[in-house]
Amino acid sequence: MAIQKRYTQQEIKFLKDNAGKISGPAIARQLNRGIGSIRHKARHLSISLRLYGDYHYKTKILDNEIELIRELADHGMSYRKIADKFETTTDYVYQLVVFKKRRGPCGP
Repeated sequence: MAIQKRYTQQEIKFLKDNAGKISGPAIARQLNRGIGSIRHKARHLSISLRLYGDYHYKTKILDNEIELIRELADHGMSYRKIADKFETTTDYVYQLVVFKKRRGPCGP
């Protein structure tokens, strides 16, 4: 059985600062540790490694654009006009406006 190397305070800070911004494997490479070790430590610290918002690889609409969509809807612009402007569907605009999608605070 391999001897487990303890996490330094700098490594823990790096993990906390970058969780949700860069992927688990990328964090593991930066810290020169295995992905299993990173996942275990993140779970132990109650940190999610899931990427959200602008950091997620499938993001089509950026966080600042979502804020703009919500502001336009609050000022009375129709979902259809907003959808046309951002080249998306009216259903997706509705889900953004009523916080069914991208519920968390936008921005870093």
